[in-house]
Amino acid sequence: MRMRRGDPDAVAAVIRRHARALHAFIYRHVRNEADAEDLLQETWLRMIRNLDRFDPRYTFS
Repeated sequence: MRMRRGDPDAVAAVIRRHARALHAFIYRHVRNEADAEDLLQETWLRMIRNLDRFDPRYTFS
């Protein structure tokens, strides 16, 4: 899988696809835009750092 190999285009595509929904989910819990943005960015960083653990047999979302 391209994302698991660290392909920047594949990673960017996943982020684009899920960013809005994930931001809304986080914001509903923290009710602060700055905190939501920080948590969203931390989420993406953790995803990127752990790409080698991603199992393509399961859905990403």
